[in-house]
Amino acid sequence: LGPFAHTRNFLTSAVFSLGTGNLTKNPVTSVRNFRKAWNTIQPQLAADGKLWKKIGTLGLSYRNTPASQRFYKFLLDENVTQSGANATEIAGMLDDMGKGKDMFVRFFGKLGEISKKGYVIMNKMYVAEDDLWKAFNVLQENDTYTNAYKAAFKKGTIDKMPTELELLRMATKIVRDTVPNYSRVGDFVRNMRKTPLSNFVAFPTEVTRTSGNIYSLGLQESADPVLSYVGKRRLISFAATVGGIIPTTNHILRGLYGGTEEVEAAIRTLSLAPYAKGTSLFITRDKDGTWKYIDASGAFVYDTVTNPIQAVIAQTAQDRTFKPGTPLKVSVFDGLAQGFKRFIAPYFEPSIWYETMLSLYARNGVTENGNSLWNQEAPEGEKFEKALKYTLKNVAPFSAQQMERLILGLQNKPSIRGEKFNVYDELAGLYGLRAIKVEPEKNIEFKI
Repeated sequence: LGPFAHTRNFLTSAVFSLGTGNLTKNPVTSVRNFRKAWNTIQPQLAADGKLWKKIGTLGLSYRNTPASQRFYKFLLDENVTQSGANATEIAGMLDDMGKGKDMFVRFFGKLGEISKKGYVIMNKMYVAEDDLWKAFNVLQENDTYTNAYKAAFKKGTIDKMPTELELLRMATKIVRDTVPNYSRVGDFVRNMRKTPLSNFVAFPTEVTRTSGNIYSLGLQESADPVLSYVGKRRLISFAATVGGIIPTTNHILRGLYGGTEEVEAAIRTLSLAPYAKGTSLFITRDKDGTWKYIDASGAFVYDTVTNPIQAVIAQTAQDRTFKPGTPLKVSVFDGLAQGFKRFIAPYFEPSIWYETMLSLYARNGVTENGNSLWNQEAPEGEKFEKALKYTLKNVAPFSAQQMERLILGLQNKPSIRGEKFNVYDELAGLYGLRAIKVEPEKNIEFKI
């Protein structure tokens, strides 16, 4: 819920524009459409003040014009805006909090008017971040289709140009189909947020749906004489985004730091928990030569659909390094099993609040991994204190744990366990790209 989470949400939303090919089009047109998209979104925060007026001088308005309002209403009527899967789930959770529907809400609500204002601002910000990219994608798709049909009309391929409204509705349909949209999520998935299971199931569901739609749309466009170039460009952009970003970055970092497939396989085997063995990793080193790894899966929005393939690649490399005689089909099967398990995990794992309550009450102070939170013979007051600390650590907003590590890194102080933290690693961690030292001895519990 903190500023870093909002920045991360904004930046990762741009990946969907990259996947559909809208971020790699004519840069002049892209900049123009981004400015128009900014001018279109509803004013999510206070529009007054020097900062917002300075933004206005850059060509980004700090108030909606009547034309922008009409365009926004059109997007709203087309179920494009205020429909992001991730943003809407977070907004739903915040709404639940604001209405005091559970234990945490009743506790949080006592913070009074400050909590209420914070809830309103966070809700609007999540909607604004999503709406901006949705509007940008519509404008980009509209320009692309308009240019394609104009060229076809000029060549005589078609006898009549579609109207501006028809072209705009083609664009909104494409965005609904290719960018996560909460209005397309079924009731079953929507209602899962109200269960003790994971609160974020709509997002992976929508990533899966839209990925298939991008591929299908690209094929359809490629077979259309009017849109053939558009379709081929879309397929290339999607393939490069989904299949190129992680492997390319991985190989670049390997080359820079002297990593090999064997080193990566060893890190996966010795330093990662079993449930993380098939994730997308970046391998680096610090100035002392200590290996580090970055779990890139949390920062890559298409990880939901690429992880099964990544798990097969990782398992094959591990078997080739440590079990040379393993048949390829066995490695592939094991990798697919890991990938499938990770794919369905969001639908069956307990939500963070439910898991916290299970540890405190159902398991009487024992976590899922078997760690005791308190001495069973300790006084009730001590148990309560440790239970409160555990709860706040698990669910604290504003990236509290990461901020604690960052502050210790800035102060060059060790944690209570004697760990020292690198400032740059912790800053990257706020965006899901934290570099973690390879220390197999700390993960020995996973290997027993």
